[in-house]
Amino acid sequence: MGQDKDMERNKEQEKKGRGSGLLLEVDSMSYRYNEEGEWVLQDISFDVLPGEFVLVSGPSGQGKSTLLSCCNGVIPQIQGNGILKGDIRVCGQAVKELKICEISRLLGSVLQNAQEQIIFDLVKDEIAFPCENLHLECSEIDRRIEEATRMMELDPEDRTRKLSGGQMQRLITAATLSMEPQVLVLDEPLANLDLAFGKKLLQVLKEMCGQGKGVIFMEHRLDLVLPYVDKVLWLEDKKGSLFTEISAFQEFLKERGQRQESQRDQKALKAITTEREGEGRFLLTLDDLGFHIRGRHILRSIDLDIREGDKWLIIGDNGSGKTTLLKLMARLLKETEGSMTQSLVKRQGLVGKPEWYRKLGYVFQNPNYQLYMPSVIQEVLAQAKDKELGRQLLEHFELTGLGESHPHSLSEGQKRKLGIAAILAMEPEVLLLDEPTVGQDLRSLGLLRSCLLDPGLNKAKTMITITHDPRCAPLLGDKVCWLEKGRIRATGGLELLEQYFDKDKVCL
Repeated sequence: MGQDKDMERNKEQEKKGRGSGLLLEVDSMSYRYNEEGEWVLQDISFDVLPGEFVLVSGPSGQGKSTLLSCCNGVIPQIQGNGILKGDIRVCGQAVKELKICEISRLLGSVLQNAQEQIIFDLVKDEIAFPCENLHLECSEIDRRIEEATRMMELDPEDRTRKLSGGQMQRLITAATLSMEPQVLVLDEPLANLDLAFGKKLLQVLKEMCGQGKGVIFMEHRLDLVLPYVDKVLWLEDKKGSLFTEISAFQEFLKERGQRQESQRDQKALKAITTEREGEGRFLLTLDDLGFHIRGRHILRSIDLDIREGDKWLIIGDNGSGKTTLLKLMARLLKETEGSMTQSLVKRQGLVGKPEWYRKLGYVFQNPNYQLYMPSVIQEVLAQAKDKELGRQLLEHFELTGLGESHPHSLSEGQKRKLGIAAILAMEPEVLLLDEPTVGQDLRSLGLLRSCLLDPGLNKAKTMITITHDPRCAPLLGDKVCWLEKGRIRATGGLELLEQYFDKDKVCL
């Protein structure tokens, strides 16, 4: 009886919300995390009408994820220690008067760090779970699973732990879409997606808007998103600037100089193609390398030579095996076929041991996996060979002012910069980077590029980078390995980047 009453109440709330005209209304909202702390957001106001696609952007660490937590009720209902002012209404209902489960029926949230949100072993079970919480009939749940997996190009029978980072991102999106909320909020949804699927996701969301739904898209990839957007909320210095005309927002960007390539990047591009004279010694040789788990082949017949001084880029669509290949090189995984030989350490028995990882630095796709110290400054200095270099890296990445903060209190973009700084402070000879540009605004991208290409900050002569980001790829390497369905489609120079990105008609 109680469940039936809840369902009736939710139906009434949805009807009332649709009648109000606004799907989401944020009115003079301000928030700080404690009584003594500074305001993270101040006097933010905007709304979402049926059919609107709203972009929320701005520099890293400016409160985008906090805004999402206020809209979906996590603040203050779960994180209740802060100070929240102003009003937020979803489908005509005050968020502060609704339960989290009631809000989620109206407003769906797709968060960052997909792997941390996945509970079930099978794709179909992950999507079914929120539908079951809505007390839907089995036939309706099956329909929604079929539709969500089709849109997100997932196999409902796949095991979730076998999915790539991009496929996990698609899964949590599918699970949220299956609830069919009136408004959908996505936090950095393009972070781990290849460009082809990123474009498809945008098209799917635009079609949702055509059906009267609303979309709030929190993202730094402005070039890819702006063609789909109706208005923009720009967060910076705790304030929000609302642009209802995209042309006015583009003019705003030009005035800030965010579309211009810096002279530093042009010099870096020239340096990366001219700095190496001759070929260095072989560091890693992959011979017919393969990897499978429980009968499923993830990589096959990989032949690749990594020489000292090489700057390799690994590209390919989600699920093509990029992260698996990087983990095999790092010896975080062991190949099931073929072999890898190395000259990084003298004794083979040291491979995969502490001495190996002092010479080979690995930056994970998810920075939370490698942040373990109680403060930002300790994170960087803990294993730094040269403490002064560690401090220089903190200053370069504009993290000095956060030195005493806990690493996990930072924004996702700040965490990624911190993880890179901590590895660079160890002065590895080889640097492996898995999607280092995820969650970075344009200023942070410039800081990252200049750091990785500065031999005073990055002591690694050899660098291997996985990336989907056409903004940075040409500046981070001159050799390209293109993976497709677990095999090498091609290896070559930067011309392969043009072929790969042009196949989806996405301009460099």
